[in-house]
Amino acid sequence: MKRKYNHKLIKEYKPYKGFYDLRDYDLPKEVFKQLEEIQYYLSYMSKDPEYYKKWLPVQCQKAQELSAKYQIALFQFNSLDKEYYDQAMERIENQTRQITLI
Repeated sequence: MKRKYNHKLIKEYKPYKGFYDLRDYDLPKEVFKQLEEIQYYLSYMSKDPEYYKKWLPVQCQKAQELSAKYQIALFQFNSLDKEYYDQAMERIENQTRQITLI
C-alpha cells in the first residue's frame, strides 16, 4: 500500500535512473530522506565507476557495501516490527555518517 506523503521533499522526489522509486515503499519521512541521500550518493558514484575503481578504490568498496545494505534495508522495511525498525534506523544512520566521512 502506497503511503500518501505530504512532505515537500517527498513530493518533489524523482527516482534516480536505475534505482527503485522510494515512494512505492511505506517509509517514514526520516527514513525516506536518508535512503534518498544514499540513492544520490550511489548514483553519483555510478556515473564513472572506472575512475572510482582506479583512483578511489576505498570509496568504491564502501559504495558497494552501502549499496547492498541499502537494498536489504529497503526490501525488508515493509515488514518490520518495532525492534527491527529501531535496528534498521540505527544501521541506516551509521551508513549515512560513514558517507559524510568519506
